[in-house]
Amino acid sequence: MKKLILLLIAMMLGLMAFAQAPLSFNYQAVVRDLTGSVLVDKEVSFRVSILSGSTSGTLVYREIHSEESTNEFGLVELEIGKGSASMGAFSDITWGDNTYFLKIEIDPEGGSTWEEIGTTQLVSVPYALYARSSDFECINNRPTTLEGYGITDAVSQASVDVLKQKIDKISWILEDPFKRGLVKDCEGNDYKTIMIGTQTWMAENLKTTKYDDETLIPNVIDDATWNSLTSDAYCWFNNDIGNKDIYGALYNWHAVKTGKLCPEGWHVPSDSEWKQLEMALGMTHEQADAFSWRGTDQGTQMKTTSGWNDNGNGTNSSGFSGLPSGYRGNSNFVYIGYYGFWWTSSEGSEGKALVRGLNYSGTTVSRGSGNAEYGNSVRCLRD
Repeated sequence: MKKLILLLIAMMLGLMAFAQAPLSFNYQAVVRDLTGSVLVDKEVSFRVSILSGSTSGTLVYREIHSEESTNEFGLVELEIGKGSASMGAFSDITWGDNTYFLKIEIDPEGGSTWEEIGTTQLVSVPYALYARSSDFECINNRPTTLEGYGITDAVSQASVDVLKQKIDKISWILEDPFKRGLVKDCEGNDYKTIMIGTQTWMAENLKTTKYDDETLIPNVIDDATWNSLTSDAYCWFNNDIGNKDIYGALYNWHAVKTGKLCPEGWHVPSDSEWKQLEMALGMTHEQADAFSWRGTDQGTQMKTTSGWNDNGNGTNSSGFSGLPSGYRGNSNFVYIGYYGFWWTSSEGSEGKALVRGLNYSGTTVSRGSGNAEYGNSVRCLRD
């Protein structure tokens, strides 16, 4: 039997129809063979188990998804909670009482000879499912005072504010998980997320104008001022805020190294963490450690299916959704539509930091250094 590997790219795309029972969530994966080649239009079967407490914990629920077909990109989508249950009931899982782990097994031939692919902790699912199963009423009309929460002793208003923030997060996920994505920055910008391998990435470029502590990031428009900066700054491509929603903001590396750009629980990925992403898409260790343009088709997997000039679109089979957002160089804005560059949190040689790049005319991924004053895009990675 031909052995397959499963590249996990999106553990939870969104929580499904809460008004219906049982509750469920979407799960996507790209199926590849051991050479890294995507398997197109292939029927495979999955066994999905939910374990309590640890990766080897108690089995609380199991279901089968038989003869699921991959699409033209090797992508398969499961609606977990809607498979054929073989143990337990999905609706009986008490998400708020424990930590849960998702175990995936696959039969490459669409039968029932299971090969374990991996076990991953569920993080986002319990938030919303637990909120659904709890006694939250009028979540959008919550109290705003100590007395409203039944607190009459010496507890600070700050404690209530923390509670309100947690309820806000649950409310936001329940409101519209497909539209909202799974993470929000301090300005209220929403970002879709994607799981690639064992990492959870933002699937959009950062566009905040504030640090996570809500202090403003300086917006520098003048080229001469930008080029001479030794402090943090951001801009929009061509200083046009109309580029915000599609391409996000461009930040210099001084802003990146503050460590405050990403939302709480997220960070700018290091060079090593970018390598982990690339190797999850099939790049070898040797290729990942090299500089310049490396790999085989990892760039194609990471580029969006539209937006790249001169027929340079990718397949976006990874879900990374890399866009050609260009960058701000020494004296001007260049390469929008043709190149995208993203900072790492890792320093390079003096005055520089390591970056990743995608381009319209190639299938690979660049690893190089950029001057600290350059304006590049930023993606955040879950802690």
